[in-house]
Amino acid sequence: NIRGATQASHEILNILESSTEIDLWKRLRDSALLLRSISELYHAEGDMKLALSSAQKSVDKFGVLLSDSNVHHEVKESTMYSILEQLGSSLVLLGSLYHEMSEPLQADHVLNQAV
Repeated sequence: NIRGATQASHEILNILESSTEIDLWKRLRDSALLLRSISELYHAEGDMKLALSSAQKSVDKFGVLLSDSNVHHEVKESTMYSILEQLGSSLVLLGSLYHEMSEPLQADHVLNQAV
C-alpha cells in the first residue's frame, strides 16, 4: 500500500525533525534519506508536484550537511563521501522528475550539479 507507506514515512519524518534525543547531524542525514524515499513514493502514486518537492527538500538537507563547517570536524572523511554519494542520488532523482515533467532546462541544471 503506497499511500500507507507515504503516511508512515511522514510520521517518521515528523519524529526525526522534532526529536531532541538524536543529534542534529543524524537527524538531517536521516531526514534527507527519508525525503528521497517519500519522493519516490509520491512518484509511484503519480503526484509529481509532491515528488518534486520532497526530492528538492532531500537535496537541500544534504546540502546543509555538506556546507556546515561544524559537521566536517565531527564526521569522518568516509562519511562525508557517503553524503556526497547520497546527494548525487537525490540530485539524479530530482533531475529525472524534472525531465519527466517536460522541464528539460531545469533537469539539465540539476543533473549537471550531480556530476
